Amino acid sequence: MRDFDPRAALDGGLDGLEIYRKLIPHAVSALARGGWLLVEVGAGQADDVSLFFNATEGYGQVVTARDPAGIVRVVGGQRT
Repeated sequence: MRDFDPRAALDGGLDGLEIYRKLIPHAVSALARGGWLLVEVGAGQADDVSLFFNATEGYGQVVTARDPAGIVRVVGGQRT
């Protein structure tokens, strides 16, 4: 992956969450009412990413989905 992906795609900042801090607030204005933003997260990141959705005005329902191993890998928020 390191030979093909841009560095920004592989570097999430000091805690690995920087892209979510930027993406979640910016995306809400691009979503239609009732639209969803779903993001893939790394193991152990779901709680923090869920907090970003909950702290951002414009998202209502926040959901998570687990992979076959039972690890939460998707977090999403619905535009109100």
